[in-house]
Amino acid sequence: MKKNIDLNKVFLAIILTIIIIFIVSLIPKKGVSYPKIKISRVSVESNVDGGLVNELLYTNDNIWYYDTFLVEVCDNKLNCYDLLNALNHKQITIEELIKYYESLNKEDPNEAGMVTLNDGGTTIYTLKTHTVIFCNTLNNNKDIYFGPIDMTSKLNSEYCNHNIENRKYFTRTYKVLNILDNKDPAIKDIMISAFQGESQIV
Repeated sequence: MKKNIDLNKVFLAIILTIIIIFIVSLIPKKGVSYPKIKISRVSVESNVDGGLVNELLYTNDNIWYYDTFLVEVCDNKLNCYDLLNALNHKQITIEELIKYYESLNKEDPNEAGMVTLNDGGTTIYTLKTHTVIFCNTLNNNKDIYFGPIDMTSKLNSEYCNHNIENRKYFTRTYKVLNILDNKDPAIKDIMISAFQGESQIV
């Protein structure tokens, strides 16, 4: 009898342990929280001859590093975070990153030059420390490229999934027809005639 009581106690203890473990497993666990970042600075560290390396974003787009081994976003307290992790943990959004570069261009176009391509809206920002390309093509490529200031020429336009095999080259010849008067002596308005086209003022 005593043995049966002892076995029942052991069996009951095992059952109670299993029930407690099951209940604890149902309690929602508090996940790791990642602080939101208000971008104050983007730091790009180069890696000479590092080539072109890509990482996948949570959006299924790619972020490409050309001759670059580290890109960090920093807040105004100089806390810096790896860009890829910050994007994937949704500490910042791609839109916020674009707005950061837009604001730099508005503050001083000489410090952050901007070019928009006629491929759907790809934008290239060239700073004194690096170049960043935000792809926005007609075939819905949204990749991001970071690299040195001469990255676009080194990549030879092979970015944003552009099909360079279909690239066409042509030469157009212009004939100066007339130089027009202008109030600003530093600017000359010229009437030209294209080799194949109508006359126009530029």
